Order: sequence, then structure tokens, then C-alpha cells
Amino acid sequence: MKIKLLMSLSIALLSAVSTPSYSETYEKFAPCFVDVNGWSADEVTGVDLFMPNMSLVNAVRTYSNDGKEANVMIMAGSKALASQQGGNISVETSDFSTVSKQINGFQLTSVYDKADKTGSVVVILEQMEQKAVFLTITYTNLTEAEAIEFSRLFDWNEIKDIAQTVNF
Repeated sequence: MKIKLLMSLSIALLSAVSTPSYSETYEKFAPCFVDVNGWSADEVTGVDLFMPNMSLVNAVRTYSNDGKEANVMIMAGSKALASQQGGNISVETSDFSTVSKQINGFQLTSVYDKADKTGSVVVILEQMEQKAVFLTITYTNLTEAEAIEFSRLFDWNEIKDIAQTVNF
């Protein structure tokens, strides 16, 4: 629930400073948010932020299923918004685990808090010279493996292709 609140506050803050002259660019990503069998989902929401030297297109949809929740976000924007990731890393403790690996040519990083049964999966879909595109899933009551598989329900190549049509 904390994650959903933080995402909502972030979207509200970005909405307050976004330039209204741009069309709803985030809506271009709506077809990427598939319906998942057995899960209910909210409508796709988002924000477009265009400022000098910075741009951000952010589309979000929340999925739920019997106490499980996954907030799926597609973000495209200035390269500075993307973290630099690489390599294959795996760390496991009694409290958390983190994995960074390549899947189908895309860099995926996952962090999981075992006690809270919460975590996030970030898939870098493209890092261009000045901009980046990624898929983020924050989740509750899923295992790390389930969250990674959930992320694979979304067509990473389709998201990347749509991002290339967005002028940001």
C-alpha cells in the first residue's frame, strides 16, 4: 500500500508541473498493459512532463489478485532517469535478495524484501543517447520469481517500439 501511495503522490506532483500543451502521450502505452488472467486491473493512468533538458512519459496500471498486488509502470524519458545497470549479479541474505541479469537481450534487476514480501523488478528496455525506456513492477505478496514471470507477461519489444514513436 505504501508503494501505491508513493506512486500516486509522484504522479500528482509531476502532473502539477507538467506542461499542458502536450497531448496525452502516456496513452500511447495503454495497449501494452495486457489483461492478466485471474487478475483485476485499474484503468491506465499516467503523466507527461516536458521541460527544458528533461522529459518524462509515465504510464501506470495496478493489478490485484487475492491479496497480491502489482503496480506496473512504463517510463520513458531523459537518460538521466535511468540507472546504469549491467552484468549478472545475485545476492541473497536472510532479509532480502537481489538479482541482475539479461533476459532476451534486456537488462533486468530485481530486489525482494523477504519479511515484507515486497519488491520491485526493473527492465531496461532501451538506453539511447539522450533517453531511456524501462518497465518497473513494484509488488506485494508475490515471490521474486513470480514477479519476474509477471513482468514477462508484458511485451518488452512492443513497449520499446512504441517509445521510439514518442517525441520526447
